[in-house]
Amino acid sequence: MSKTAQQKNGHGCGLAIGIMFVLYVIVFGATDGFGLGSDTQFYGDESDRYSEYRTYTGQPIPRFSAADSRRLSQALSDSEERYGICFGWKLTDGSKDAAGSYDPDSGQEAESDPPSSFDRGSSRGPTTPASTCPRWVEARVTVAYTSESSEDWSGVELEVAGSDNFESYELPFDNNSFADLGIDAETFIDQPVTTTGHAALALPLLMTENGTLDPKPVRASSDAPPQPLPPASSGMRGLGTWLWLGFLGLLTVSATVLGFRARAHRKPVPTTPAGPPGPPPGPPPGSSPPQGFPPGPPPRQPPQPGAPPTPGRH
Repeated sequence: MSKTAQQKNGHGCGLAIGIMFVLYVIVFGATDGFGLGSDTQFYGDESDRYSEYRTYTGQPIPRFSAADSRRLSQALSDSEERYGICFGWKLTDGSKDAAGSYDPDSGQEAESDPPSSFDRGSSRGPTTPASTCPRWVEARVTVAYTSESSEDWSGVELEVAGSDNFESYELPFDNNSFADLGIDAETFIDQPVTTTGHAALALPLLMTENGTLDPKPVRASSDAPPQPLPPASSGMRGLGTWLWLGFLGLLTVSATVLGFRARAHRKPVPTTPAGPPGPPPGPPPGSSPPQGFPPGPPPRQPPQPGAPPTPGRH
C-alpha cells in the first residue's frame, strides 16, 4: 500500500472513531448513564397518589401467600444479621383501609386498619411486625384499585417508617429514590406483592447510599440462598442497554468496512509466470537402480579395431 493510501485510511479510521465517540457521548448524556437518571418520578401518567378520604370501588388487590411471606422474611433476615436492624413490610388494600375514616360506633376516627386489610411481616417472621425489635425499618405500602368505569387512576402510597432511634432524614423519605431502582407507583399497581417485596429488600441499599448504614461485606454462609422474588418491571428503563448494544454493533460494522476498504487499496503482488514443464529429472550419475527391480542390460561397448563386426538381425 502506498504512503498516500495509508494516510487516507488512517484519516478515515480516525474520523470514524471520532464520530463513534461523539455518538456515545450524546447517547450516554441523553439516557443519563443508561438507566439510573435523577429525573425519574415515582408517580406516572397512569397512577395517582392514594387518599384515605376517597372511596375506591375497584376489585381487591392481590395478597401475600404464605410462601411469599416466608421467602421475603428469609431474605430480610440476612440483612438483619448484617446490619443489626429489623427490616419489614406492610401491604394494605386501600379499598378496605379504615384508618382516618369515621367510626359510627365510637363516634371517632379509626386509628388502625383491620387485620383483614393488610399483610405484614419482617426479618423476624412472616407475620411478625418489625416494630418488635429495638431498631427497625418498615416499608409501608397502600394500593387501592378504581373501578373500570371510573375516570380516576388507582392510588398508591409508599412510606418508610422506623424506630425512634432513627432521624427522619436517615430514612429513605424520597419515593423517587425507589423509582430509580424501577420501583414506582405503576409497578405497585401491576404487581403489589412482588413490588412490595422489592421495596423492603431495597431498604438496606438506600440507607447505605444516604450514609445511614455502613457498607459491610456479605457474610459467608453454607446455606442455600432463598429464591429471589421476580424482577420488578422497569418499563423503558432498559432503553439505555439497547442503545449501548447498538453502539457496539455500529462500531463493529464500521471497523469491518474500514478493513475491507484498506484491503481493496492494496496493490496486487506480481507473480512470475511458470514456463513449460521440462523432462522429469533422471537419477544422478553413478547411482544404483532402486532395490526390487532387475538391473537393465549392460551398456553397449564401442567396437574394437580389428575385431570382426557383430552380426546384426536381417
